[in-house]
Amino acid sequence: MQKFIKKNGNEETFDARKIHRGIVQAMKSGSGVYHKNLAEMIASEAEAKFSKKEEINATEVDKFVLNRLIEYGQTLTAHAYERFKTVKSYQKVDELIDNDIYGIVDGTNDKVKTENANKDARRASTQRDLIAGVVSRSYSERKIMPPHLLAAHNEGLIHIHDTDYMVNHIHNCQLIDMKDMLQNGTVINGKMIRKPKSFQTACTVATQISLSVSSGQYGGQTFSTAHLAPFVRISYEKYLKSFLEEGINEDEAKKLADKFTRQEVKSGVQTIQFQENTFSSTNGQTPFVSIFMYLNEEPEFIKENAMIIEEMLKLRYEGMENEYGVRVTPSFPKLLYVLDENNIHEDSEYKWLTDLAVKCSAKRMNPDYISAKVMKEVYEGNVFGCMGCVDGSSIIRIQYDDTIIEDEFEKIYEFLSTKFNEKPQSEGNINKIIELDGVKIFDSNLNDFTLCKSIIRNIQDDWRIVVLSDNKILKCTSNHPWTLVDSDEVEAKNLQVGDKVYVENGEIVEITKIISYNETNAAYDVTTESEHFTVNGIYTHNCRSFLAPWREDSIEPIMDDVEFELE
Repeated sequence: MQKFIKKNGNEETFDARKIHRGIVQAMKSGSGVYHKNLAEMIASEAEAKFSKKEEINATEVDKFVLNRLIEYGQTLTAHAYERFKTVKSYQKVDELIDNDIYGIVDGTNDKVKTENANKDARRASTQRDLIAGVVSRSYSERKIMPPHLLAAHNEGLIHIHDTDYMVNHIHNCQLIDMKDMLQNGTVINGKMIRKPKSFQTACTVATQISLSVSSGQYGGQTFSTAHLAPFVRISYEKYLKSFLEEGINEDEAKKLADKFTRQEVKSGVQTIQFQENTFSSTNGQTPFVSIFMYLNEEPEFIKENAMIIEEMLKLRYEGMENEYGVRVTPSFPKLLYVLDENNIHEDSEYKWLTDLAVKCSAKRMNPDYISAKVMKEVYEGNVFGCMGCVDGSSIIRIQYDDTIIEDEFEKIYEFLSTKFNEKPQSEGNINKIIELDGVKIFDSNLNDFTLCKSIIRNIQDDWRIVVLSDNKILKCTSNHPWTLVDSDEVEAKNLQVGDKVYVENGEIVEITKIISYNETNAAYDVTTESEHFTVNGIYTHNCRSFLAPWREDSIEPIMDDVEFELE
C-alpha cells in the first residue's frame, strides 16, 4: 500500500481522485473554464508517475500538478490551484498568531488598533474584546470560510465583514423597540425593570437598555424620541396634581407644571447624552446609538415629542467638554431629524424646530436629515429610523486607475494624498494643494467625468448654510461661486432666497433659507477642466470659476471652497 505524507506529517493512502477534485475546483475559480478531460488526464498522469513509489510527499505531488497545468497552457488554473493549497495549509494550522495577540497588549498591532475608531485600544476591556476578535478571526478563517472565499477576501476581490465576530451567532444592527420595553417593562441581567413613572427615569432606563443591547451585538442601534414622549406627559400630570393639591389655582398650577416639566426634559436629555458618551459596553466600545426624531410618529404626543427634540438639538448645539475642558461635538448619539409637511413650510407649526436643527447642523454637522415624503414613496407609506451616519460630509465621485470611487470629500482628499504629493499652496501657507494626474471627477452637466487637475484644502471661518426646496442643506464658504438658473455666477454671500440652482439630472430647485455663521474648519475644492463638478448631487463651480482656467495658469491660493453636507 502506498504511503502518502501530508504537509502536516499525517499519513494516508494516496488517492488520485483528490487531485482531480482539486484541479476542477481551481478551474472553476481560476480561469472559469472547466476542462473535464484535462483534469482526469493530469490525475491519471499523477497516478502513473507515483504508483511505483512506496512513499509519496504532498509537496512533490503539488509541484507535479502545477507543472502539468502550466505545460497544458492553464496558467490561471495553476495559480488558483497553488492559492487553494496555500489557504488549505493555513486553515489546518491550529496555533493562533501570537504576535497579533500580544501586539494588542503592547500597542504594536496597528491594524487591530485602528480598525474601529469607536474602540479605545488602550483600555483593558477593549483589549480583551480585540484579543477575542483575533481568536474568532483565526477560527473563522480556518474552520468556517470556504477556501475560495477566503482567498478572494485576502486578494481584495471581496470583503467579508466582521470576521472578528463571525464565530458568535449575534447580529450587527437593530432598531430597538423601546416603546414596548418602556411601556410593558423589560428584564436586564435577570432583574425586572417596570414601566417608568417619570421622564427622567425613562431616559435612564433607555440608556441602560441601549448599553445592554450594545453588549449583545457589534453594530449600531436606533431608538425614537417618540417612545419617550408619553413620559413627558406623565411627569407633567404628576407636577400638575401636586401643585393643585397644594391649593394653587389651576392656571398658575399649569404654568408651574409646564416649567418643572421642561426642566425635567432638559435634565433627562442631558442624562441620555452623558450616559451614551461615557458608557463602555462589554465589547469595549461606546454604544453606537442613533436617535430618530420624527414628530408624527406618535400624533397623540406630538407636543411632548417636540419638547424632547428641541432639548436634544439645543444640547447638541452646545456640545460637550472634552478632557481639556474645550466644547466639542459629541460622537453619540447620532441625531436623525425627519422633514415633513408640518415642519418644512414657512407657515407650518413646527418650522421653528427645523430652523433650530439647521442652526445645529451649521455648528455640529448634526443632525442628519430624512425626508418623510421620499421614505413613504420608497417604503410603502412607512417612515422609520435607520442606522445613523457618522456625519453629513459632502459626497463626490472620482475616477482613478479605471476605478470609480464615491465618498466624502475629506476621505477622497486623504486617499489622493497617499497617491500624490501634498504641499502648501505657497511658501509658509497652512492651506494645502494636491496636484493630480489621471484623476477625473463627475460633472452632472456633462453626465460624464471631467479631468481633475488638483484638489485643495483650506482653513476657513466665514460660512453659509444654504437650504434648498428639495430638503438638501449645503454648507459652503461665503465666496464659493454658485451657478444660478438664467443668471450669471454669484458668490454664496450674494445669494438670495428664491434664487434657483441646478441639481443632478438637470432638475431645478429654489433656495429657501440662507444662514451666515463663523467657525474655523477645513474646506475642500477642486480645479477641473470643465470648471464644474457635482457634489451631493449639486451642480457647482470649481474653485477657478472667476479666474483663468487652470490649463492656462499656475495654481494660486484661493479661498472659494465648498463643504456640502446633508442630503
